Amino acid sequence: MRREALRAETFKVGHHGQANALDEELLGAVAPKYAIISASSDRRYESAAPGVLSMLHAYGTKTYFTDVPDVPPYTDGLMPHAGVAFAVAPDGSMSVRYL
Repeated sequence: MRREALRAETFKVGHHGQANALDEELLGAVAPKYAIISASSDRRYESAAPGVLSMLHAYGTKTYFTDVPDVPPYTDGLMPHAGVAFAVAPDGSMSVRYL
């Protein structure tokens, strides 16, 4: 598969953002503007791994969470919420909000 075939504006990080969910090669190939991680606030199984969040941050990818995992500094100031909603307008622009 050609590298450019993997490009996506929004990327759902696999395996709850655990350490084995993402590597730099995949992140570079997808080059997402936004990432979503389904991770619980209790961080069971080390979900939302600091290394994964660091990689996303280094690539300038804005990361959203379905819950509020405690992973400073990446989740500092994140308010409790029940989910996240992405909306795509007819012109292709995207908005994101916590529910």
